[in-house]
Amino acid sequence: MDAPRAGAPRVRRPSTEFPYPVHRPDPDAARLPQRDELVARAAALRVKSQWGGVFYAFAWAVIAGFGGAFGAYPLAASAVLLAFLALAAARIALRPGSTPAEAAKYLRRAWALVLASAALLGAISAWALLDPLFEDADMVVLLCVISLGTAFAQVYGADRRQAYLGTAMISLPSLLIEIARGEAWGVVVTLAFHYLYLAGLIVQVHREDGQRRALEQALRTERDRFEAQSRTDPLTGLANRRSFEHGVRRWLQGDGARACWMLVIDLDHFKRINDTHGHPAGDAALRHVADVLRARLAEREHLLARLGGEEFGVLFRADDVESAMRLANALRMDVGANPLPLPGGERVAIGLSGGLVRLDGDDARAYRAADAALYRAKAGGRGRIEVAAADPRP
Repeated sequence: MDAPRAGAPRVRRPSTEFPYPVHRPDPDAARLPQRDELVARAAALRVKSQWGGVFYAFAWAVIAGFGGAFGAYPLAASAVLLAFLALAAARIALRPGSTPAEAAKYLRRAWALVLASAALLGAISAWALLDPLFEDADMVVLLCVISLGTAFAQVYGADRRQAYLGTAMISLPSLLIEIARGEAWGVVVTLAFHYLYLAGLIVQVHREDGQRRALEQALRTERDRFEAQSRTDPLTGLANRRSFEHGVRRWLQGDGARACWMLVIDLDHFKRINDTHGHPAGDAALRHVADVLRARLAEREHLLARLGGEEFGVLFRADDVESAMRLANALRMDVGANPLPLPGGERVAIGLSGGLVRLDGDDARAYRAADAALYRAKAGGRGRIEVAAADPRP
């Protein structure tokens, strides 16, 4: 048998195959899931927080109204109300954007607004509980604190650290003041028990959110797996015909800076391999050829596919027909220089014939031209590449 040709690429099976045109590696590709998650977190926070600020303004209006603050402290009470309304308006106006950088900026600003509202509510609840003017509104203050603290824990519990911080800002001032007063220990015990419940609620919401996100990720992974299977030839791991045809259309819509070429290749005397060595050997031959072609094409932009049976297709870019033919013949010679090893030490030589055509905007015509060139290569003795001639009519 022939010895491997000098300079032939070393053949090894990669773990994955790209079903679409391969481009240069993106150093940031590993961070894409984190980027997507950042944008999703920003969008989720906007949904949760957009209108929440209105409830803080309403709570203060109720507390100040029943406590008589607008009459006794008109400037201070109005200033607090305006502050809550400004925070609410800022939440509504803030937009998360669509890029990771915009999402990160939104998260910082949105959390600042949310926590500022919580801190302001904690501060005015302390004022109301300490000022005798609000004595008749103590129960209103505590109800507002309990309701908004519970809402904060429930709504923001998925972000555990911020949820603990915001809930504490809302709830702790009233609890500490009631403890300091030492007059209503029943209220103190009830508030303490409720705040412990809120801490547990945050843990539960955070856990359920993690489970939900894990389930969504599993569903996305399964969806992507099925989608990849629909584009991939199961025997060789290459793109299948459907993916190749889609790739042709994508390449035809490219920038046109370099010419695009289609090479359709076929294994010579493949039936003889099946008949002589059995169908498992035929399958092994197809996988072997796929590996050899992959090794040669690994360093350049390409799309490699198994079109069906023993037929393969390659899309690549080259400046002219001479460059395209050099690559096509290099693929043919690489396969010839790497015989298929069989159990028992036997090695089977594999030959290729191919038809080469430049893509010019009509994929149907390109297929016809490549097939016609492949037929000429077969008729001319096999083991050769033919360039497509004039447009072959159906």
